[in-house]
Amino acid sequence: MSGALDIAVLYRQASDGSIDNPFPWHDIFQDPEALSGSDRNLFTRYEQCRKNNTAPSLYQACGTGDFLYDINRSVKKKRMEDMQADLVYEEGPGGHNWDFWDFHIRRILDWMLEKKEQRGCEKSPLKVKRTLSGMKPGGVLFFVVKLSYYE
Repeated sequence: MSGALDIAVLYRQASDGSIDNPFPWHDIFQDPEALSGSDRNLFTRYEQCRKNNTAPSLYQACGTGDFLYDINRSVKKKRMEDMQADLVYEEGPGGHNWDFWDFHIRRILDWMLEKKEQRGCEKSPLKVKRTLSGMKPGGVLFFVVKLSYYE
């Protein structure tokens, strides 16, 4: 959701000043100049999984007001479709914030339960009723998911 999916492009944009720098790149990746094609790159990893027939189904959602919107659209159109990824893509009003994410967390969890059933697993008696998410002091993310039984 609102993912920094093409980290090599995002790093280049942050380095040349086209976008505000959202990450401490060297603390996270040590050598961010070498991201493209590395095992820290989503596309490299996905291609490896695809070759091994272990590629997962993916769910991508981004708000049209998110600063990562253009990168997310590009990833969908130019990368994931080219790799024939099993991808659900959604976009809609919203930014890089909890209002957008809270709505889509529910949709993603429902999608995951449906995928489980499609793989021949037992139908889940649960549905996502409500989610709550936020950030605690110190930058710790939390999610609370309330499930209910189908009646």
